[in-house]
Amino acid sequence: MSRIEGRFIIPNIVTGINMFFGFVSIAMAMKGEFQKAGLFILFAIISDGADGKLARMLNGFSDFGKEFDSFSDAVSFGVAPSILIYSILRDINVIRELIIPASFLFLLCSVLRLVKFNITTMPSKEKSDFIGMPTPTAAGLIASYVVFCYKVFGQIKYVNVFIFLALICPLIMISTIRFKNILKTFRKTNVWVIIIL
Repeated sequence: MSRIEGRFIIPNIVTGINMFFGFVSIAMAMKGEFQKAGLFILFAIISDGADGKLARMLNGFSDFGKEFDSFSDAVSFGVAPSILIYSILRDINVIRELIIPASFLFLLCSVLRLVKFNITTMPSKEKSDFIGMPTPTAAGLIASYVVFCYKVFGQIKYVNVFIFLALICPLIMISTIRFKNILKTFRKTNVWVIIIL
């Protein structure tokens, strides 16, 4: 059996950490600890960015890594936000018939987005622009709103805004809107602008 090189192992360990954070987020949402659930989705986003960065730095691209990353993203940015949406909507007593469709819509669109990304891109050192909102961005919007509300108000405030985000983010994920790669944008931007932002 051939030895597996460290340049492949390290990014995949970080990908596993991404999935772990997604799993913990699901557990927190099911316990009703919504702020923690949102925070763990945000931690997963950091891990997801780190594994790609490490793979580019170490030239550790592989078909296994690409598929593992997609499955991890499906957990952290598909299942975890969907469970969070479901748990919050159930907790705040919105129209009962809306809860499952709204929660499932996010999961469905995130998986569709990941499948589309996998069949239209090849692993490389340079990240291209995205067609449709990336799944970590959509999950991050949901998670950030939840964390913000609980930090500032102690509960979900402006329920209609939360429902709007839960419904619009999935649709933008599967849209044909082009999203610029933020790292490429920053490289072309004056360093002082980045510092001020």
